[in-house]
Amino acid sequence: MNEIGSVQQFILSQVEKLAQNSGYDFLFEADYGELLAQIIERDDSGSITGTPISFKLFVNEEKGAGKIIPYNPKGELRHQEFNIQNPQTIIALLTFIKTYL
Repeated sequence: MNEIGSVQQFILSQVEKLAQNSGYDFLFEADYGELLAQIIERDDSGSITGTPISFKLFVNEEKGAGKIIPYNPKGELRHQEFNIQNPQTIIALLTFIKTYL
């Protein structure tokens, strides 16, 4: 299993807050050199009923930059890049994800 770096942790924590504030659950797994994340919808019994958006997260911890490759139920979406030094890119990333919730 891969360790989660600080930039990855920051992005994941912000996406988790966004998902929870919108009534969804957030899951991720870092393995085999990739970090995969899903925002999921559950019914009253806890069963998964949908995945409005999922993504692969790639981060260069030294540069503080990275990208996500997002997917919705219809397929792959436009890649989103971010740089921790430019807060507007983080806002744009979270706004992009929010549009699918």
